[in-house]
Amino acid sequence: MNAIAKQLDLDRCMLWGDRLRVLLNSNHISYGEINELLREKGIFLDSSDRSVTVPLLSACLLTPEEFGRLIARSYSRESSEKYKTDKLTLVSDAADWRSSILENFDTIVGGLSLESGHEFVDQPTITSPSQDSLEITYRLKKEDYSKDFIDQELQFSGGLTISKRSDGVLTLEFQRTHTSKETDRINGIFSKSCTNYLKSKGVVNEPTPQSIKFDNFNNEERIQFFLLLTGATGKALNFDELSEIEIIRDESAGSLPNDPAISWMEGKVKKIRVSGEKLDKLGLITNKGFHRYCFLIKMSARYQFQSGANKGSCAVDFWFGGKTAHDRDFSNTEMNISIERISKVSNRTAEQEVRRSILRSLCDLRDTAMNTILSKRSSP
Repeated sequence: MNAIAKQLDLDRCMLWGDRLRVLLNSNHISYGEINELLREKGIFLDSSDRSVTVPLLSACLLTPEEFGRLIARSYSRESSEKYKTDKLTLVSDAADWRSSILENFDTIVGGLSLESGHEFVDQPTITSPSQDSLEITYRLKKEDYSKDFIDQELQFSGGLTISKRSDGVLTLEFQRTHTSKETDRINGIFSKSCTNYLKSKGVVNEPTPQSIKFDNFNNEERIQFFLLLTGATGKALNFDELSEIEIIRDESAGSLPNDPAISWMEGKVKKIRVSGEKLDKLGLITNKGFHRYCFLIKMSARYQFQSGANKGSCAVDFWFGGKTAHDRDFSNTEMNISIERISKVSNRTAEQEVRRSILRSLCDLRDTAMNTILSKRSSP
């Protein structure tokens, strides 16, 4: 069990009935965790809707081990590193973006207010690992999201890596790393503040940072974009297999075709999570005629990697989201990448290097996929 759950006084903080219902309906517990607990108790449903699952689980008595595991998974999910990327276009190769940010860092990050219950453990600081990059790092602490029954201080790190890249266009890339909703919010503020300052100095062209968002695609393009992320064939990163996908029925697209491969969803399924082997053969994915009726919002995949002397496999999640854990409105949400698991390497330093290498390959793969979508639009 995760250390966070081991430290809880489960005799004091166990919940049941209406108090458990409040926790299960919060943004901190995923619908997958609720369904898994129900299955363990012998309750199998054809719906993952919280209006169905939460009352059922609330009526059950959880053991201390089950309750502790529920909280531990929630914390582990929130505290894992997740990545988003913003980009800006530099006006010229000589544009001095680096000094502009370094010398005015206090002005750029000044005036930040934290959400209630949060405070900085480590104040935002900026370093320069190289002539073409800057790093902003910080750490927050907060009491756990249900402090009435969990008296536990949690810490979350966040930051940005700002680097100059040239892929035919001079680009300033903001790699945003967050481990909680609050660090995600702070990263967004820092990214916008840097953009505003650089724009005021004539260093960049855009008034706002550019990122890959759900609304950048129609339904067909979004599925194609996700599938292009399985196209890694290099030595550094090579696609292995799909492990899971999440699809939401787009009811605004009209009635489903009278085809048994998809018509079974009509009026019965709003959201579906599919896992297992040979997902690339699933009709919802392979039949382009079905794509307009669905939102593909998340894909989990496995890749083989090699970074220096280290090689092995890694599990990666790509998804759009960030409003709430169970909201079906994904408009304006950004693309996230999370490296969930990697093969064991020799030490912590080596693992950090491997993660950086994998992330760079994933970001390049994502950018290539986006450029492919854009080029298809402009083709006659």
